[in-house]
Formats: sequence, structure tokens, C-alpha cells
Amino acid sequence: MSTQVIRILKGFSDGRLELSDNGHTRAKKSETIIWQIAPHSGVHSITRIEEKKSSQNIFKPGHPFRQSDHWKGDIKSDVAVGAEYRYSIFWKKDKDSDEELEHDPIISIRPSTGPGPIASLLIAIAVAIIGIFVINYLQRKKGFKHQFKF
Repeated sequence: MSTQVIRILKGFSDGRLELSDNGHTRAKKSETIIWQIAPHSGVHSITRIEEKKSSQNIFKPGHPFRQSDHWKGDIKSDVAVGAEYRYSIFWKKDKDSDEELEHDPIISIRPSTGPGPIASLLIAIAVAIIGIFVINYLQRKKGFKHQFKF
């Protein structure tokens, strides 16, 4: 399971946040999302992360949740590709502030791309073996003396 970190780079007085992914995260099924506040961002804390009513729930039950100095959410393995999680990050500028500000980003579920590492290795081995057979065939056909031996 891979992890994607959304860094909160800067907070603005109107509630907007500057996020490392520009407010639109493209995640995969079963991925973990971490929300982290960057130092000197002007954001003291995230008070809550809430799904909007028009959203599709992509997270496992009880997610996302606060985990010491960051927030974490595990995406379900059976979520539909193309699903969009519309949510609000509620945050505070100062430790003693009663004012809660709000920012509204999106997480989209994208398809898994390409084969995994083991499948990639097997494909590379198969291509190498086929390449050797093709070279041997061409050498025999043209009468070359040197051939690859197994």
C-alpha cells in the first residue's frame, strides 16, 4: 500500500489553503493519504476533515482521523475508479483562536497504472529471452558463425 502526503504549505485569512497538490489529489485504491502541516505555513492545526454531502465516500470507516501531528485516511480497496471525494479541511490559524477556517479540496480515484514490480521483472525477462531467440534465428538465417548458447 502506497502513501501520498498532502502538505499544507500556507494558510490565508479567507480560509484558503495552499496545498502541495494544488487542492486536487489523484489517488489510487488502497492508498493512504496523509495531511501534514508544513512549518511556517501560518496554519496551527487541522481541527477536522469532513466529507461534503455531494461526495462519494472513498475512505474506510472511521477515516480520516487525527494521528498525533497529522491526519490520516486509508482509501478503500473497492472504491470505483473516477470517484470524487469532496471534502472540507477545517483549520485554525493560531493555537488560542476560536475562529475555524475552511478549505474545500478534492480527491479523485485514478486507475492503477502499469504492472507491479514482479510483473515488470517477468516481462523484462520474457522480452530478453525472445530477443535472444530472434538474434539466434537471424544469425542462422544469414549464416553467421557466432551464436548465443544456452
